[in-house]
Amino acid sequence: MLLFAAACGLAAEPSAQHSVVATAPALAARYELRVGNHTTDWYLIRTATRVETFNAGSQQGEIWERGANGAIEHRRVFVSERKIIEYSAGELRARGAVPQWSKLTSLVTPEGIAGLRQTGEEILLGQRGQLFEGMLDGVSTRLWWLPEAQLPARLARHEDTRPVRLNLRELQGSPPVGWPRLDDASLTGFSLIDAADLGDMAADPFVHQVMIQDGHAHSAGH
Repeated sequence: MLLFAAACGLAAEPSAQHSVVATAPALAARYELRVGNHTTDWYLIRTATRVETFNAGSQQGEIWERGANGAIEHRRVFVSERKIIEYSAGELRARGAVPQWSKLTSLVTPEGIAGLRQTGEEILLGQRGQLFEGMLDGVSTRLWWLPEAQLPARLARHEDTRPVRLNLRELQGSPPVGWPRLDDASLTGFSLIDAADLGDMAADPFVHQVMIQDGHAHSAGH
């Protein structure tokens, strides 16, 4: 399942692949995300060891961090509720939800792009862009790819019969002042919930709502 299917939450999927890939450059991107008739801003902030995303419409975000040993940890941030659900590396492994780092950093894996056919080129946001088309995870996909940034400039698919479109509107080397952030200062005072305890907290209204959102099973997407 492409993370795009989860309306651009960075969905984790089972993977035993831990091959070394080229480090994507640090950057900050603002996308326009359109799911069906609903449009919102969606942000991605990327460094060598951290990926931070935020959906302005849902007011939910994600933080993925990779340690020196390659282990990945995950936090889901619910800004309106001022709560964070934390998934340790062990918890992700136990859930069979260890993601490919390349998918977290670039939204599409190199293997996914390799399965598409290149049908054109054009300049997008001042960079050389490549247009790819084909089936990705069983879904017809059009991808305008920026090799230098290692990010999509545009991505168009249908998920659950709904058209989903991602259009890059702004690309910076670091997040500008005023962009929503999920850094330590912004998350001061948020309540922390260990994902390992969710099953014992089903009666809690917030946890119950998250379980409904997830279809009663963990998915990092929103």
